[in-house]
Amino acid sequence: MREPARISICTDCLMLLANGEVFDSEGNDISDAHAMEIQREWPNTEITLGRLREDDETEEEYEESQEAENEGWFSWSPCEGCGSHLGGTRYYATAWIGE
Repeated sequence: MREPARISICTDCLMLLANGEVFDSEGNDISDAHAMEIQREWPNTEITLGRLREDDETEEEYEESQEAENEGWFSWSPCEGCGSHLGGTRYYATAWIGE
């Protein structure tokens, strides 16, 4: 059984997971290279956008977090999807660990 893990991902990870492609600031397709970075960080793990509601989370708390999820938030923390150390907007995602 796969276990969910809440992670925060960068905009590049979001674009790759949502659209299947991501481009750098010069318009170059970096999808394959970025997918390899995610695979290196999360081997044999599926990552989906969004997050699950926590057991101890109220409906109001969950709805407030959904707003942040849609808009994202700024963080200097490394991206938990690809491992990038660049600061920027982060979004919720779920890593499904196990078989």
